Amino acid sequence: MITGRVGQTKDERVTVELLDGEQVLLKAYLNSEKTKIRIVLPELRSMGQTKIDDEHHFLEFDRDARTRK
Repeated sequence: MITGRVGQTKDERVTVELLDGEQVLLKAYLNSEKTKIRIVLPELRSMGQTKIDDEHHFLEFDRDARTRK
C-alpha cells in the first residue's frame, strides 16, 4: 500500500515521504534558503527511468531500473 508521512531531515527541515510499505519511494524537502525543492528518488539508477514533461509540469519515474523503451 502506498502511504505518505511527514518527517524531518538531519538538520530538522520538514520532509514529505511517499512509501510503499516501509520502503521510501520519494522524499521531498526545501533547501535551507527555502528557494528550491529537493526530491530524492532512492530507486533511481539511470536517467533513462525518468520522463520530464515541461508542458504538463510533471516528472514520471519508472521503478524498473531498466532503460525506458
